[in-house]
Amino acid sequence: MKARYAVAAALALLAITVPTGLDSCSVSAPGPVFATSQRPADLWGQFLKGRIGVLQRSYREKYLIAAFRILSETPLTEEEAAALFIDLPAGGADMYRPSAAEGWLATRQHVQGLPAMARIEPYKTVNLKGLQYSFLNCQANAFEKAVETLSSLGADWGFDNPKTLEWATAQDQVFANCSATEAAIPTPPREGMDPVLAAHRRYQIAAAYFYAGDLRRAAQSFQEIAEEKDSPWREIAPYLAARALQRAWLLNGDREAFREGMERTQAILDDPRQSDWHEPSRKLLEVWRLRAEPEVRLK
Repeated sequence: MKARYAVAAALALLAITVPTGLDSCSVSAPGPVFATSQRPADLWGQFLKGRIGVLQRSYREKYLIAAFRILSETPLTEEEAAALFIDLPAGGADMYRPSAAEGWLATRQHVQGLPAMARIEPYKTVNLKGLQYSFLNCQANAFEKAVETLSSLGADWGFDNPKTLEWATAQDQVFANCSATEAAIPTPPREGMDPVLAAHRRYQIAAAYFYAGDLRRAAQSFQEIAEEKDSPWREIAPYLAARALQRAWLLNGDREAFREGMERTQAILDDPRQSDWHEPSRKLLEVWRLRAEPEVRLK
């Protein structure tokens, strides 16, 4: 009888000490599930192809329309999808275009002497006020512009030219800051460097500061480029300086930099000579006003 009680007690102890996840028929411990609230995470690659996942009633109307058509077995045609999602390119939104980074990796392979690179991580993780955040640090247009620049320099100098190799090596340092915790800043232009390469190097240094999160220094560097008469980056530099200052508030809590960035953005909009940058500046201003004054913007 005592032996029977001992066996029962042992079984009871085993039941409460062994994790239930070891039992193939039991319910395992809960795990985190991430879901979007306003739109599907992968619109073109998954959602519009029929893999709609779990619909959220908070989705915007056009995504619910697309889901209704899919569930009704009459999915949107390519023409209808392009019309309904005219603001979102077929590759997905700007932040969801992995092909841009792949394009850079493919183009840099043409540079003779450049070490091979398998991938680039465009997201950076930072700690803000005790919380950990991950955000898209290097967006698609950064990689696309790098491809455009390298293709142009390769055509002018040749992909086997030491200057092309030097530019591409520095650009790899720039993109290392997309995810790195330690800053990787290219060396300043040396005495006697080709003037075109030197101008590109100053821009690469400013961009490296930007992606590394040294945003005050990035803004100053971009502003100095804006004053260079012969720099190929002169026209875009004021916009990038303002953008760096505005981001300083988000990452560094620098409200004075944010205010200055807003003022610089407005100055671009007020300058007819910078008309090419009016539209991106307007969008940038609206986004940051929304973040800084959500209740005011809502009203």
